[in-house]
Amino acid sequence: MEDTSTVKKRKHGYEPPESFAHLEGVPDYILEGSDLMIVGINPGRTSSIRGHHFAHPSNSFYACLYESGLTSRKLRPDEDYTLPEFGYSITNLNSRPTVMQSQLSKAESRASVPELVKKILRCKPKLVAFIGKAIWEDCEWVFKDAIKGFDSKAIKRTKTSKEKTGDCDESAGFLLQNYKIVHDDGSQSLFFTLPSTSGLVASYQKPAKVRAFTRCRETLEKLKCSYLDTTKMFTIDVEKLLD
Repeated sequence: MEDTSTVKKRKHGYEPPESFAHLEGVPDYILEGSDLMIVGINPGRTSSIRGHHFAHPSNSFYACLYESGLTSRKLRPDEDYTLPEFGYSITNLNSRPTVMQSQLSKAESRASVPELVKKILRCKPKLVAFIGKAIWEDCEWVFKDAIKGFDSKAIKRTKTSKEKTGDCDESAGFLLQNYKIVHDDGSQSLFFTLPSTSGLVASYQKPAKVRAFTRCRETLEKLKCSYLDTTKMFTIDVEKLLD
């Protein structure tokens, strides 16, 4: 999420949709057959006012894309519509704007997952990248109830198998996740968790975030070359999830 430094000094709790009824959402840019689908949590106030994704000046999203090699040049927020030219789609888990992520409820975010899955089924991306760990955690919470052969102990072992280093790396959860959606044509969509690029999130500095984005690019390249073995990943039962 994004906002001014004055907001940074205050904590915000849940706010109902009518609190931000004056703000509009931002458009999706969906490319069918995309290599990468980028998923943000929801539009911040600046993004809503300007009508573009990750529009606040302190947000490092476009710098991370460029410095990781995911784009050949650094895009401006008002060039978000060009992301399909790079083979990418961009959307949000929640469509309604807020000032802070905390002004959304967990229930609201989790209720948005089926709509996101419909977008994934539509464009069949090779990789879905979540900008922020909280987005992935909300999706995973829903996915676990719609998985064939789900083993919670196996998930726990996967999450704790890496020694924590304190860096923005796999040990912090910024990695390829152990889930997949298999489409009707046999293609697959996998999931990657990236750190938030908001200027309000100071847990990791930009160089560390760029390293995470670089791992995402490297994972995408392996997928495009069919170098990744996904046979042991948990398959999400889409019909059950959407029922």
